[in-house]
Amino acid sequence: MKLEEFRRNLNKPRALAVFTSVVLLFGLLNIGLSNFYLSKILTSIESSEEIMETANAKLKNKYPLLNTEQVLNNIRIVVRDARSALEVENYKLNSINVNMMGTEFKPAIKAFTEHSNSWVDYYKRLEACTTVECFISELEKPNQITPTFRIAEEAFKRVIPILDLVDAEQRIADEFRN
Repeated sequence: MKLEEFRRNLNKPRALAVFTSVVLLFGLLNIGLSNFYLSKILTSIESSEEIMETANAKLKNKYPLLNTEQVLNNIRIVVRDARSALEVENYKLNSINVNMMGTEFKPAIKAFTEHSNSWVDYYKRLEACTTVECFISELEKPNQITPTFRIAEEAFKRVIPILDLVDAEQRIADEFRN
């Protein structure tokens, strides 16, 4: 059937039905892709937060023993491994292709990447320490971890889909709890 013949045979009610079907199809596609993208993004964020929490737990266990060089070496290994794992997770997060019906997630991805990079920078500073004094000094320096965390939280609260099929609201609340 040629286009002209199709147009002649298409009356107004049929045209309206076709138009409505196309709009509905795009709406459903948008809802589905938004939930799919957000689920992938949140999985990456959950992985990043787990890396940070695990490293912090290991570091807290070593603080009381900080007076030996062996402990300092162990701390450097912990932060090196955490930094490396976070850099990989940042790459994965930023590799999620949200260019088709998912661009609303770009600011949230950017905000969380900035948070994760603040941890990477923190770990780099700790990793560079060769003395206990340096390590303690780095622990006491101000950093951007908390502000970037709260900014990322706000960014993610704004992108929860109207039809939340992946429990994004709860997953975001769980990851950004105090």
